[in-house]
Amino acid sequence: MAEFLQLMPGDLNLVGTVFIKLLVGAILAGAVGWEREALGRPAGIRTHMLVVFGVILFGEVSRAFAGGDPSRVAAQVVVGIGFLGAGAILRTGGEVHGLTTAASVWAISAVGLTVSLGGAYIFIALLTTIMILITLGVIDNLEYKLLAKGVRGEIVLGLESREVLGKVIDEVQRRAYRLQSMRVIAYEPELEVAFRVSGSHERLMSLLGTFPGVTHLNMGS
Repeated sequence: MAEFLQLMPGDLNLVGTVFIKLLVGAILAGAVGWEREALGRPAGIRTHMLVVFGVILFGEVSRAFAGGDPSRVAAQVVVGIGFLGAGAILRTGGEVHGLTTAASVWAISAVGLTVSLGGAYIFIALLTTIMILITLGVIDNLEYKLLAKGVRGEIVLGLESREVLGKVIDEVQRRAYRLQSMRVIAYEPELEVAFRVSGSHERLMSLLGTFPGVTHLNMGS
């Protein structure tokens, strides 16, 4: 037991190095996870951080075994993360949600492997994380604005009450639509609102047409 816990010369440096890698990985994964969690996606900060912790440790341990081949461990990590990412993908009817989140988990695992190499690869991991965040945020907004140019108009809804409005918004977001804008047209004799969302307006109108508390809907100008 004593030999098992005995530290050899240089072990403290190893512990410190691995700890720094884990810390860097936590920061990078946390940033990506925060972006996903802010949008209510199934894999958030904890998931992305745990993935990076595991990947970094796998990378470190693979080099410690005598005759170990880190490339084999990396290959297995890629396969394993693929199965994990599949758990974030949801299919509802003819719609598939969670592909972007699954891809972010897969990408952050690559960042973890890069961090485990240390040295200049730390900066490569940092730059990659920045590019991931740009892809998830800036490019996503740009894509949305480009798609929005093809939208014919707003969806106008008649609602029985404000409570129904809250439920409608929750349902729109649950279906992975992004609410671009919303305005109140009238309060009397019933609440009437108009909003724009990303994605297919026709599909959303079909969904909301049978939603409890919705009295009427149409496509505005």
